[in-house]
Amino acid sequence: MFENASVLYLLLILLPVIILYLLKPKPRSIKIPSLMLLLSSARKRKLKSLFDKLIKDPLLLIQLLVMTILIFGIAGPYYLGNAEYERTVIVLDSSASMSATDVKPDRFSQAVEIARQYPGKSAKNTLILAQNVPVLVYNDENSKQAIDGLSGLKPGDTGTDLNEAIMFAIALMENEPGKLVVISDFSGQDIIDVNKIIESKNIPVEYRQIGIGSGNIGIIDAAMEDSILKFTVRNYDDIPEDAIIKIINGDSVKSITRTIKSNSRDFFTITNINSGTTRISLEPADDFPIDNKLYISMPGSKNKHILLLGDSAGKNKSISIAFGSIPDLEITEVSFERAPRKMDYGMVVLHDYTKSSILPGTMEDIKNYAENGGTVVFEAAGDLPFMDTKELLPVNVSGIANPSKIDVKKSGLTNDLDFGISKYLKGTIKEGSVELASAKEGPILAYRNIGKGKVVYIGINEDWGDFHLQASYPIFWYRLLTFENPAYAELNFKSGTLLPLGSEKSIKGPSRTVRTDKLYLDEVGFYEFEDKTIASNLLDEKESDISVSKINFTEHGKVPGSSMEKIHIYTILSLFAIMFIGLELYYLKYRGEI
Repeated sequence: MFENASVLYLLLILLPVIILYLLKPKPRSIKIPSLMLLLSSARKRKLKSLFDKLIKDPLLLIQLLVMTILIFGIAGPYYLGNAEYERTVIVLDSSASMSATDVKPDRFSQAVEIARQYPGKSAKNTLILAQNVPVLVYNDENSKQAIDGLSGLKPGDTGTDLNEAIMFAIALMENEPGKLVVISDFSGQDIIDVNKIIESKNIPVEYRQIGIGSGNIGIIDAAMEDSILKFTVRNYDDIPEDAIIKIINGDSVKSITRTIKSNSRDFFTITNINSGTTRISLEPADDFPIDNKLYISMPGSKNKHILLLGDSAGKNKSISIAFGSIPDLEITEVSFERAPRKMDYGMVVLHDYTKSSILPGTMEDIKNYAENGGTVVFEAAGDLPFMDTKELLPVNVSGIANPSKIDVKKSGLTNDLDFGISKYLKGTIKEGSVELASAKEGPILAYRNIGKGKVVYIGINEDWGDFHLQASYPIFWYRLLTFENPAYAELNFKSGTLLPLGSEKSIKGPSRTVRTDKLYLDEVGFYEFEDKTIASNLLDEKESDISVSKINFTEHGKVPGSSMEKIHIYTILSLFAIMFIGLELYYLKYRGEI
């Protein structure tokens, strides 16, 4: 094939060359009688002699060959051949289902061995791990570094979004095309739509499916209400399974046995879950052990003794009434001059105060209380911008602002609240603090972690609006009481969650200890730091389905795994042209013409 086939019309130039060669002057013919007998025979061979003359003149043939080669070279001859890619991008599924042992030693180990086959075929290699979010392991590395980068990889205990990982790979290939390789069990994944995008961009892709499929029984969902745990077990197998549930809390072990029907779910309820950690195990063992465990972390008992500090102690203010409406709550209400030095309370609330209210040492005692795990609430006051709060506040406050529209962020603390303010304190949020409600000129509700405790800021008070008159006012304080201690939802998460910690902390995880300010729950189990224990569980119904449905990749538009590359033959034709020109020069010298 030729890139510029129209150039081949130049071959017609060869005809004039041949004609001119035939028409060049010839020697005079002299008749010799002794040759007359041969004349008639020569006439019969006239046409044959013409071609003999052409063939017997090497110089003409050489020149014709050189011109032909040059014309073919200008036409750009090439042929199509399979060629390796300059760049290969591998998407490797490293989600929980890849730890299944239906193939030995497990799916992920087999996937890594397959991935090792590709780096040697490309100069640049990129590896993306498909988990609940894509993870770029390396980008455009050489083959040795790429193979070394595969060593030590392990599957995470998280779900996966294979489509997002493939889209990330496509984005990386926008500027520098190459070959895409996707290695996965494809469990619970629908790649039809993303594959259409691959087709539209004409990206060569190769899919490698891992696993032979297996039955499984696992815990797929869990929820806590007060001290009652409810969880769901699903049997993915085609036969019923006798499930044994073991509840382990400290030295206490309880068992529940129940038959789970084939391809069905069953629901379990466990009452009186104690504070601390609880482990629930599911038997029998199978090829996917990750969902056979459920880890529960329950907060400790709350201190329901509240300290109200204010100049209006004993005057039955709205805040006192709100706390008094909460059952099983002990309230101590004193003025600042009678504030205890040692504060052993579930919460300390500062309200109705001035700059002169705070005695020397009181703010230091409050700061020490917060750093050791207590919760301090500052209600706004006109003198607050002029007070030394020992950097406790989560906001920088300045003066009093006029009323404006309130933007309330959705949270368990603020849902359905209407602050109804007439004025508030101007301010700006401090770095590391969380703003839950704000007006035009400053935060209305914010908090920050300090040491082991919290400091909450409320930018209004009952003299600056009608919030204290609304039905949601006591509800807000009740929510704040539960907010000051970690609730179940703050201690139990699905694996794959990223938790900001505010500051760098040393965390003991299920298999290793790390130091970070953002905790990524990539394993199931318990994470311990400071006085908290975080529980991480898979709880992913799709990921627990480790059956393997063979995908018809041809139907999905699979592109062959190697490219059809144009292989040009300029070099070969150039060598032939040089060789024949050299031959022509040699022949001319041989004839004595040069």
